[in-house]
Amino acid sequence: MKQYKIGEIARLLGLTPQALRFYEQEGVIVPRKSENGTRYFTTSEIIRLLAFKKYRLSEFSIQDVATHFKQGSLGSLVTQLDAQSDALIAQSEMLLRRARAIRGFERTLREAQALEGQLMCMQSPEIFLQNLTFDQLSGLTDAQRAAFTAFADAMPEANMYFTCPADGSAGQEFRFGVGRKEAETWSLPLEDTMIVPPVRCVRAYVRAAGHPWDPEYLNPLLMRVRAAGYMPDPAHPVLGQHLASETLERVIYLYAVLWVPILP
Repeated sequence: MKQYKIGEIARLLGLTPQALRFYEQEGVIVPRKSENGTRYFTTSEIIRLLAFKKYRLSEFSIQDVATHFKQGSLGSLVTQLDAQSDALIAQSEMLLRRARAIRGFERTLREAQALEGQLMCMQSPEIFLQNLTFDQLSGLTDAQRAAFTAFADAMPEANMYFTCPADGSAGQEFRFGVGRKEAETWSLPLEDTMIVPPVRCVRAYVRAAGHPWDPEYLNPLLMRVRAAGYMPDPAHPVLGQHLASETLERVIYLYAVLWVPILP
């Protein structure tokens, strides 16, 4: 009967030598050993190892595989496979949501490139902003920490937003925010959020060699809005969303989208 060394079997079956030695230590495979300690595997061990690989591809841990082959019943195997199937379906649904979110982020960045600097009159989006600002991240309660982490894990669907006074003065605040649809998709906690309602605004994608929310960048934008025939509404803050950054010739540029509320 043909015999194979441990390295050959590991490469052929896509298993690590460490895993093979673990199964041997657990007593679920018994390779033949030569006088110098070289391990040899026969067809019987290959069949069993392929069964191990099948369970590993079903998301069983190495320890679970070893335990099943030593003492697991068919009933327990069926129960575990059912649980593994449910877990993988849930994971695949999450990955699909993540893929859609990434695709949406890509579309936004393409639009930011194409429309950089252009002003467009429109309704601003409805956004749920966390009450917690980025300047308040020390001494959080367990609930606050869990909510912040949930928003962070939902990026790029959740986003980093900033608000600025509409007169261009200092006083920016930075928070996580999300739209209603995205909040429902990721089951995000909205109890400790405030709603920024849609308002008539001028939208602009901006690129700044600095911070788009600073007065030195915001004030020229407000001047352009006025020059275009719109009057910023002092009753509502400017809402901005951080998009991405790029580095060109050692200069870091930040991209953002800003919604400047305007009077009717």
